[in-house]
Amino acid sequence: MTSVVVSNVLIMNGIQWASVFGLLLSFYALYVEHQAVAMPGYKAACDIESLGVSCSKVFKSKYGRMMSYFGVVPNGHALDQPNAVLGIAFYGIALLLPKMKFIPKGVRTLGMWLASCVSCASSAWLGYILVNVLHDICIVCVSTYVVNAIIFFFSTRELLCGSKKSVKAKGD
Repeated sequence: MTSVVVSNVLIMNGIQWASVFGLLLSFYALYVEHQAVAMPGYKAACDIESLGVSCSKVFKSKYGRMMSYFGVVPNGHALDQPNAVLGIAFYGIALLLPKMKFIPKGVRTLGMWLASCVSCASSAWLGYILVNVLHDICIVCVSTYVVNAIIFFFSTRELLCGSKKSVKAKGD
């Protein structure tokens, strides 16, 4: 059993490794937001006042819930979840997608690339809001933007070049 787990970890691709980091960041963001709302005056580890860095301020802002901000769902609706929950869903799917063999490989590859395009567009918009509207820097947010860029890089490479396994098989 242990060798199966070790072998699965060793064969994870770049998207999956980045997704693990994205999941950790998203769970932390969700925790910080929950704490900041539940306990006024809460100071997260990612809040460094001397540098003007506050992730809890960013997570509590109206931009922290894109679904209601853009009017996809009404404010307070059950689907009006923090951006961190959207991140958990995205990174969870990205982590598990290569194992979903019932979905054709081409569909998985294109779907991952399209989802990574949406995540990068969201990151660009949220980065703009972070700097130009909120006048803040959020270490957790910027880290997720980097993770999204890495996933975009690997998904683009997979879309254009295919996996190393596919390339090897074609050459044989």
